Amino acid sequence: MKKSIIVLMLFACVSLNMHAQVIMKPSEPNEVCAQAWEKYHKGDVLWKTGWGLFGAGGAIAIAGGITFGVTGYARVDPEGRHVFNPTPLIGYSVFAVGAGMFVASIPCVIVGQVQRKSASKEYNENCTDQTPLTFSIQSSANGLGLAMQF
Repeated sequence: MKKSIIVLMLFACVSLNMHAQVIMKPSEPNEVCAQAWEKYHKGDVLWKTGWGLFGAGGAIAIAGGITFGVTGYARVDPEGRHVFNPTPLIGYSVFAVGAGMFVASIPCVIVGQVQRKSASKEYNENCTDQTPLTFSIQSSANGLGLAMQF
């Protein structure tokens, strides 16, 4: 029974020649479309920069926190006296830089996303002259097939 179903499915796939017809209308670039693309590109660069700052700042902050936590505030010399240890200050400084990068990433991501969204909305409203996506069954010299127009 399973073999006959598989054979029927293969026969159906071979007998129906599935092909897609792509119809693309050339659109003339105008000033509004170029400005929308430029706005989207700037927003995308800002958005990617924000996520880069987010990742790098988080990693640097974690590294600084580990350095700060492991080394402690002071070290004890062999005579039992507390001696100043500069390593925690380095760890704290690294943590502060990472935290600053982390905090600076938040407005970059938000502003970049807003710019990208408004630019894509503007582009979709003013610059698309495409027909909607349609499917139809058509026949050709090769057989019967599904045609997709977009």
